[in-house]
Amino acid sequence: MQILFVVNAVHHWERIGVLTLSSVLKQSGRRVLLYNIRGKSDENILNDISRLKPDVLAYSSMSTEIRPYLRVNRIIRQNLRNGMKSVFGGPHPTFFPEMIKEEGVDAICRGEAEESFLRYSEYLEGTRKADEIPGFVLRDGPEVVQNPVAALPYDLDGIPFPDRALWDPVDPHPILKSFFASRGCPHQCSYCFNHRYNELYGHPRPIVRRRSVDNFVDEIQGVLNRYPDIHPFFDDDSFLLAPTEWLEEFGARYHRDVGRPFGCNIRANHATEKKVRILAEAGWRYCWFGLECGDEEFANRVLHRNLTNEQIRNSARLLRSYGIRFATQNINALPSDNPLETDEKTLQLNIECRPDFAMAHIFYPFPGTELTAYSEKKGLFDGDYSRLDDLLCLSSPLRFDPEQKKRLERLNKLFGPVVAYPWLRRFLPVLLRLPLGKVYALAHFLCLGYRTRMKIMPARRGLRYYRTLLVLLWRRVAHAR
Repeated sequence: MQILFVVNAVHHWERIGVLTLSSVLKQSGRRVLLYNIRGKSDENILNDISRLKPDVLAYSSMSTEIRPYLRVNRIIRQNLRNGMKSVFGGPHPTFFPEMIKEEGVDAICRGEAEESFLRYSEYLEGTRKADEIPGFVLRDGPEVVQNPVAALPYDLDGIPFPDRALWDPVDPHPILKSFFASRGCPHQCSYCFNHRYNELYGHPRPIVRRRSVDNFVDEIQGVLNRYPDIHPFFDDDSFLLAPTEWLEEFGARYHRDVGRPFGCNIRANHATEKKVRILAEAGWRYCWFGLECGDEEFANRVLHRNLTNEQIRNSARLLRSYGIRFATQNINALPSDNPLETDEKTLQLNIECRPDFAMAHIFYPFPGTELTAYSEKKGLFDGDYSRLDDLLCLSSPLRFDPEQKKRLERLNKLFGPVVAYPWLRRFLPVLLRLPLGKVYALAHFLCLGYRTRMKIMPARRGLRYYRTLLVLLWRRVAHAR
């Protein structure tokens, strides 16, 4: 059996879930290929798929990707009638299994799929029945069979390492590789899918599952042997959520056996001095830091962040004291009573925290999240998800007053530059009135590129990296308003 994972990928964003499934399937004797549709015409896609002759087309999709994937799948299935099946998994299909009604969709995979996808391949080979595939909603002849989700895997050490080689044609000269020491998040942030994910599994205990230190470091060493020039990045929701004892064991072995600088994601309330010191001594040099919203009342009442601004300031001070460079993650144009005032509070808190860069995304009402329901209740969103695409940071889909919306979108583009150069803030009242959206978008991405390259993650990058960066920059600036 030949399984083809279809991705729409920028080279440096590995799809770890897809690569892990590839390892599981290859261990069982299936053949796995990966095909990147980004930048390809419909004619080229049809020619390539016809040549590859897959038995299964597999798509792992977030909500912002689902429309282009469905369109490509329809084109393939309408023009190439060779009995292939189409399977959709990932965050969007997990929460919207009714996607099974879409033309050309044969199966939906919900949740973590290592066991489920393997059983589905056995079903296609005739050795399992449709109701023996946990996590799958599938067409079985004229019937649609809906099975409960599979049990969460707790022995993460028993799952094979991601099939990194599968990604090589997409990114033959990587500068960064992502690693996950754990799965699951205990927090209930209303803008994130994790609270719905935990509900899907009945709020299991423990929600967070963690690999052993030896298993985690063995993977890092193997990847560094294959790609000696990469930067390891630990992409857990918050790497500092790990118990102190685990971090002590990890820090000692990583420092001894790897000894390379690394980055990770963190959350403010997980940053204790002991944990920061352990990782700094092991080689921790930079991180992405979820600040999100500086309006403390709104952040806790509506976003369910359960953090104080003082905790955030203290974490920023602690990181700086240990020489850890950090970029903050922020959400603009939130459905608050006064969104511009909320964004200005977020801007002020960032200026006080002095990050190396402040990354700001415009709030997108992702399907199924609590904050999306809140936006609909306030009359700020009409439930039309067709306007959501992968051009994040450009425009808000919420129903703000038109003039207010323009100012919110301009502030979003200026957010990073103003935090980087706070003297610009005195000019904001004038800048937000000027119709210079494309200029502000250019300023944002130039500032992002410069400060990421020079401040957060210095690294040598080849011509291909800068060519890709310029294409992305042009695409975003061209769509800015």
